Amino acid sequence: MEKIVLFGAGKLYCDSIELIEFMEKCLDIQCVGVMDNREELWGQVIGNRKIIQPQIIKDCDYYVISTVNYYEEVKKQLHELYDIELVKIVEGHTGLQVFVGS
Repeated sequence: MEKIVLFGAGKLYCDSIELIEFMEKCLDIQCVGVMDNREELWGQVIGNRKIIQPQIIKDCDYYVISTVNYYEEVKKQLHELYDIELVKIVEGHTGLQVFVGS
């Protein structure tokens, strides 16, 4: 089973909740959390998923899907600050197609 963590708890994430739930039922993936830079969201549950701080995933082997409009900035943050491999960082809905196609 592929484990994914989404980045960004904003509008795009909220608009994608049903798609993510559908993918979990139909594909061999599990969304284990949603990361966000906004500290005030950490620990809250949105769409049945706990919002976590980006540092938590540093030592995990998750695929990271950026669901925010600032893909390049988030990609740089995850790679440079948290040592996430670039091949594990995919962009929003385009990234979800990676799992659909697998």
